[in-house]
Amino acid sequence: MKRGRSSLGEPAVLLLSLVAFCSILSTAQSLRSVPAIDFYQFWVVGREVAAGSPGNIYSDSERRRIGREALRQAREAGDASRIRTGRHRVVLETFSTPFLYSVFGALSSGNHDRDLLVFRVLGIVLLGVSVAGLCAFLGHGPVAMIAAVLVFVSWFAPTRSDLLVGNVNILQLAWLVLFLWVSRRFPRRAGHFAGGLVLGSGAMFKPNTALVIGLLAVAWLVRRRHEKLLFESIGIGVAVLVAFAWSSAVFGGFGIWWDWWQALSSLPDRIITVALGNYAPARLVEDWLGVDPAVAFGVLTSVLALVAIGQGLRSAGAPIGSPADRPDVEDLHVAALAGVMMLLSSPLAWLHYYVATIPLLLIALVPLPDGGIPARPHPARALVLGPMRPWLAMAALIAISMEPLELLGIGDGRERAIGLCLGTGLLFGIGLARLTGLQALSGSEPASAAEKASDARAAGEGR
Repeated sequence: MKRGRSSLGEPAVLLLSLVAFCSILSTAQSLRSVPAIDFYQFWVVGREVAAGSPGNIYSDSERRRIGREALRQAREAGDASRIRTGRHRVVLETFSTPFLYSVFGALSSGNHDRDLLVFRVLGIVLLGVSVAGLCAFLGHGPVAMIAAVLVFVSWFAPTRSDLLVGNVNILQLAWLVLFLWVSRRFPRRAGHFAGGLVLGSGAMFKPNTALVIGLLAVAWLVRRRHEKLLFESIGIGVAVLVAFAWSSAVFGGFGIWWDWWQALSSLPDRIITVALGNYAPARLVEDWLGVDPAVAFGVLTSVLALVAIGQGLRSAGAPIGSPADRPDVEDLHVAALAGVMMLLSSPLAWLHYYVATIPLLLIALVPLPDGGIPARPHPARALVLGPMRPWLAMAALIAISMEPLELLGIGDGRERAIGLCLGTGLLFGIGLARLTGLQALSGSEPASAAEKASDARAAGEGR
């Protein structure tokens, strides 16, 4: 996938870098005085955990007690930011994992405003590095890379929402990029094990990434990468056990995980409405028809993804990128598709959850190599892989970013949700076409001797 690259010293690159830098600084400045409701809850519960012997933080009584105590302490300290946020969240909404709260408790300094500043700066840095890393991974040049960082840090509504409320979706994106980097940097058993540690710890931190693990496992089976599947699974298992044991010790018992599961299973319907910002397609359809389609959406997207993986990856010689990088780029395609599947099938998807669309948006903007489209392609595949590809990708980006919709006066929650869901559905279709199109590439032109040797090594990895 190597294409002509612009020089880092070209005026366009330098000027665009300056625009991106100033825009990112402006974004950071705009967040300084804005309270972060999600971070506040993570921080308050984390401090309670760090104090030792916390109770059942998922019970209604503890949610009220911790929330009121946090507000009282903020008033005593005269912390205006905490007071403002604490008044808005007197009764906490604790639905995150014990591992997440344990991590926040361990890393908290005790100073809310300083910790929030560090968290937001870290989020902006990790977002920029993650987007740049994905661009480099996909072969985008410097201009496209800098432009992508500018768009996703300063203009993309889901990332702005994540930074605004102080959630952890940007951290999850960084977790994915770290997994990809480990896989490329250490392509053998140690790297597979380390990649499993990254995936497992990420799932314990926020378990909506479990679908990524499941779909990757299917792809590795299809590609007969048995050794990778084995050592990734061992790494995942070790990470899960360590996270489970440590967080259980912090909370004083294994029962806290059962308490979390019960709380998650009984998530109150009144706090996940479209009007409050739940932009899940399943929730939108439920409000419209009165029937919850989440399970049906999950089955449908899973079947489509499995078919795409079966068609796109069954040929061990499907040349995605250079032969040496091919398995890692395939992993990115599969993980990116899984992230969008999660949004389409879940009954809950706040705006900041759509940070998960970034990898597939960047993939959608990358053209397939010459010969990547069959001579007689399916009409749908020809549409999303042919000349319309960049325009469809841009349409999905604009719909998901939401800000253009606001500029057009589309500000109603339901209308914005419809646009967001349509953009996500379009992106999912592009992702399916990209995966199914990979199999066609294997016959586009004869493989070189080096490619055949690389393919033989990849196929022999699982033996």
